[in-house]
Amino acid sequence: MSAREIEEHAGYVRDTAKLEAYERALAEVVRPGDSVLDLGSGTGVLGLLAARAGARIVYAVDSGSIIGVAADIAARNDLDQRIVHIRETSSRLRLPEPVDVVVCDQIGGAVYDAGVLDYFDDARRRLLRPEAVLVPGSFRLLAAPVSAGLWHEIVEVWSTRPAGFDMEAMAELAVNTEYRPRLGAEHFLGQPAEWGSIPSDHVEPVTGSARLTIERPGVLNGIAGMFIAQLSPSVELTNCPLLPHSFDRWQNFYPLPEAVEVAEGDSVEVRFDIRPKSYLATWTVGVHRRCRPDDPIHSRQSTVLGKLLTPDDIAAADGSAVPRLTPLVEADRFILGLVDGVRTERSIVEQTWTEHGSLFCSRQEVESRVRNLTARHARSVPPWPTSPTA
Repeated sequence: MSAREIEEHAGYVRDTAKLEAYERALAEVVRPGDSVLDLGSGTGVLGLLAARAGARIVYAVDSGSIIGVAADIAARNDLDQRIVHIRETSSRLRLPEPVDVVVCDQIGGAVYDAGVLDYFDDARRRLLRPEAVLVPGSFRLLAAPVSAGLWHEIVEVWSTRPAGFDMEAMAELAVNTEYRPRLGAEHFLGQPAEWGSIPSDHVEPVTGSARLTIERPGVLNGIAGMFIAQLSPSVELTNCPLLPHSFDRWQNFYPLPEAVEVAEGDSVEVRFDIRPKSYLATWTVGVHRRCRPDDPIHSRQSTVLGKLLTPDDIAAADGSAVPRLTPLVEADRFILGLVDGVRTERSIVEQTWTEHGSLFCSRQEVESRVRNLTARHARSVPPWPTSPTA
């Protein structure tokens, strides 16, 4: 595990506001005898909370090797008989029973950008009882006017002729990209407003608008996208630092093409069009200044315009590209064909090196390829507990 991953998970368990909110929510929705699915479980802390709340069994699922650490943590807390740890991607997951509750913390700054909607949509269709409870169950989507130093670093910089060169071509990409800063209260020029609301398994397009009021003078250079998560009927959690029940999660920053001087009482009209399935966002902004009522400033940006598209990319997007297997994929197929429950990993490496060695830089690369493929596609299914203790 890398230092970055350890730092990331340490941040999760240091976030007492989040842990306390999830603990209260799970205590409210988990009934004795319930089965719970913890998606993207990481260290497994949400599954531990679900077990503490009275779950009969918890299926803790993560595609990373951290699932081994999670199993050790569960054992150290005498909960290994009620928590089954599964290393698998969400979309390939199979369970021995439909579950009563699913919990997940893969929530992006504007909800959709970390996967929770996709995961819950898939789980709802394949893995849950009809009356199953989702934690979180729904989201209110927020927007607020901000003045962020990030704008100068990522948008304005391309107009400064770095090293004397015209680099404006990058400005178009930069201003049509969404960013993930952690904004403080000092960056906000006004309170957030709600522009939409969705259930937490919603993957269809989301559109909505809000009118924002400037409450202190400053330089408007972007819009912050945030959320209020309804974890349970009485528990909320938000990533807006201006609101109660806030926790440590980034906000999405949607830049303006030009910074605008604004004064108290000015207003900003913002409209969003979000496509969760394709992770695309379009934001339209109108700035209305009281000092110049007849001269509003309008802009429209989209992450579609922030993508670098080559002719190959366009062909792939419209379906006209002709797919062909690469030699390495053929080698992968050969490797997986040798996985028969009898051959050892060493034997598979030997045969692959003999048959397809010319495709690899070294034998060590073959060994790494075999390990990675067998870890992803040939894992043993964990035994399901037959009678988990209450």
